[in-house]
Amino acid sequence: MAQTRTKTSPKPASGFGNSAKHKLFGLLRERLRPDEITVGEVMVMGHVKGTAWDPGNATIEPASIAGKFWEIYSKRESKVVTVG
Repeated sequence: MAQTRTKTSPKPASGFGNSAKHKLFGLLRERLRPDEITVGEVMVMGHVKGTAWDPGNATIEPASIAGKFWEIYSKRESKVVTVG
């Protein structure tokens, strides 16, 4: 039986897509380091409250995601952080 998606049900995450994004992060970080450009990656591991993909039981606050971006920016650290 085929699964029917609604606006609130997300597409299954693609491991290949996420791997490619992570690899791009690493390449950009190394390429831009000599120019003192910070590259960061924030991985959101779940549903975000108040978004179109929130099934009603999301646990991640948008402010916590913003806080991680601010942390990367203010510390000028190229790193990967997760939320959720």
